[in-house]
Formats: sequence, structure tokens, C-alpha cells
Amino acid sequence: MQQVLVVDDSRVVRRCVAAVLQEAGFSTVEAEDGCEAFDVFQQRAFDLVVTDIVMPNCDGLTLTGKIRAADREIPIVILTSTADRCQVDKAKAVGASAYLLKPFDPGALIQRVETLLASTSQTA
Repeated sequence: MQQVLVVDDSRVVRRCVAAVLQEAGFSTVEAEDGCEAFDVFQQRAFDLVVTDIVMPNCDGLTLTGKIRAADREIPIVILTSTADRCQVDKAKAVGASAYLLKPFDPGALIQRVETLLASTSQTA
């Protein structure tokens, strides 16, 4: 079963994303900010990360950069309510694989996750 790290400071959003992914057959681990997420990331193997941008302690862009420095291949999906073009560009610059807006369409999230995982497994 593929492992997904779900990172969001909103417990409701985090649990909702995790539930959608679990319903689609993924195993999930949750973290409430980038610091906790990076600690968990270093201790376990994940196939993909879904993260918010705006979080206390360590934001999603910083987390993405740290994860990308440790693992150049893992897909990272930014899921945020920030539609600002500058944020999208920053997310891509630090290594985000995809950018989705909240509120999110569960089907679109699953499709994006599956597409990213399929392309990762083909390059491995």
C-alpha cells in the first residue's frame, strides 16, 4: 500500500484529505506543520506528500524545499487556499510537483495523486 504524508495545520482539512486518500486505497500519516512533517518524513518512507502552504513553525514551501533536498524524486502536492500566482511560482521553484486549490475536489486530488505516483514508478 502506498504511503502518503498529509500536512495541514487545520485538523478538519488534514483529516478530510486523509479520509479521501484512504478511501482510494492509500495509507496516510498526518502532521500538523512542516516541522512535525519533516521529522516524520525522516523516520519513514513515503511515496507522496500533500501539504498546505500557510502553517505555523514551518510553512509548506520551506517543508517542500527540505523534502526536495532529501529526496529529489518524491511527488509533492501543494494543497492550499492561496491562488496567488507568485505563490504558485514559488512552490514550483522549491520543487512542488503539483498545486491544487482548497476547497478541493476529492476526485481531482485522487487523479493527481495517482498520476504523479504512476509517473514516479515509471521513472524508477
